[in-house]
Amino acid sequence: MAEGRFNGGAITRVQDNYVVQWAARPLADKPAKPPKPLPAEYERPAKGLSITPLGSTDTYAPSGFANGWPVAQDSKTGTAYFSGKFKDENIKREFLNYINSK
Repeated sequence: MAEGRFNGGAITRVQDNYVVQWAARPLADKPAKPPKPLPAEYERPAKGLSITPLGSTDTYAPSGFANGWPVAQDSKTGTAYFSGKFKDENIKREFLNYINSK
């Protein structure tokens, strides 16, 4: 982020003693076309991943644990993804790093 990027921006959300969220002011020079979206950081190919099933059926996707991490599988895309309730993106990154190292 460039210094001064939020100067003149609006305050869009406030939670007392927790967070203030600012909206950045519009950029003067917009890119010609939007950048290509990045893939989700917490997905990976399911192939080669050893998943221990939960032992019961999940309504949405086959689920289980991979190296102690909660995962679910998407059979259409062949991916496995972090299925925990964590909000912290750093935990998702650690998950991906950990299961990809095995």
